[in-house]
Amino acid sequence: MTKHLSAVLSLVLILTLFLPLASAQPYPDDLDVTAGGAWLGAGLLFTLFVLSIGALAVLAIVFWFWMLIDCLQREFEDKLVWVFVIVLTGIIGAILYFFLVKRKDHQK
Repeated sequence: MTKHLSAVLSLVLILTLFLPLASAQPYPDDLDVTAGGAWLGAGLLFTLFVLSIGALAVLAIVFWFWMLIDCLQREFEDKLVWVFVIVLTGIIGAILYFFLVKRKDHQK
């Protein structure tokens, strides 16, 4: 899965950086040439946006697995209920588990 994700992110990076440059036409002397720079800037911003969304998704998956593993290893009476909550609700269940079980136990 990581190979596919890195391949997709690399393709997005290449397309957003070089596609506007490849489609640029030579400018006559009387035209403003700053439009090409605007396309490059927009491509860079889009690339940063995509990379940050990807990084947030990876962090959310890691956090989800961390909470699931913690729930499976912890000894308490509602373990099965919390496992179902984490698995069925995804990151929302992991966040709920973190604040309602793990953090409360850590504060003791």
